[in-house]
Amino acid sequence: MLARTSPRPTAAFALGVLLTLVACAAPAPAIVPPSPSRGSTATTATPSGCTSRISDFKLTFDYGAALAEADRLLIHRATDTARTYYDIAVPACPDPSVVTHVVNGSNGNIAALAAPTDRGSSTVFVYAGGAWPTLTQPQKLQILLHEWYHVVQFPFRTCSQYTSECPYPTVHIPGWFVEGTAEYESVRAAATLGRAPFAAERAKRLAVARTYTSKPLQRMISLTSYEEYTVAFGAVDYLISKTGEPALRDFWPLVAKTGNFTKAFTQAFGISPDTFYAGFAKYRANGYR
Repeated sequence: MLARTSPRPTAAFALGVLLTLVACAAPAPAIVPPSPSRGSTATTATPSGCTSRISDFKLTFDYGAALAEADRLLIHRATDTARTYYDIAVPACPDPSVVTHVVNGSNGNIAALAAPTDRGSSTVFVYAGGAWPTLTQPQKLQILLHEWYHVVQFPFRTCSQYTSECPYPTVHIPGWFVEGTAEYESVRAAATLGRAPFAAERAKRLAVARTYTSKPLQRMISLTSYEEYTVAFGAVDYLISKTGEPALRDFWPLVAKTGNFTKAFTQAFGISPDTFYAGFAKYRANGYR
């Protein structure tokens, strides 16, 4: 699927983990999840639109393939962490669900991916017969937290399918922002478990990002390499350092409301994308310092 031209200290992580995430660079097709088997009560906003908190989502764990008990416990732990750390209101209709579906097969280098289904619900696929068994437990945790952030993103990007409160077509958001925010937030969420200090994980990613100089950020519409994921992480890390975490939380409702990435970005972060691209280009040229 993807080739690496030279080995890196992070090669195992790159090939086994972040290349796993390439499937999320473009919106996945709607997939009907298997039949389903905490939080506060979901709130219906209006008959034409709904909101639910991430902690309200109904959970189903469909172990359609043999999986070690340690992996099952890790999946539940990652799910609990994601629902706590990412617990915001999203435009999802009553009783939204997340199905974690373990597939008895391989999907190349993809160990897991998330896909929207219907009315704010999602499915997280784990490919037990593929790359998944080759990964360490911290790497698996990181992947699941990354995929869960896509679960958070999907309702804002596709809510026009079921509510007139965001009447725009599915919003186009550059791949660097979609994947960069999922990487950034998943690293922060993993850090809350005490297994992956944010500073150390940040340093690893920026060390790889410094090796990649062939494409400007604004051209990373669809990410195709581990290096591009680390650049996207670096861009979001830089953006948050300038604007703060609340601005990112503000962005998603704004993009659903406006149907426009540029407008939502400018309103949430207080700068235009072009201004940000120019500032990040200088920061990047200076070795992410």
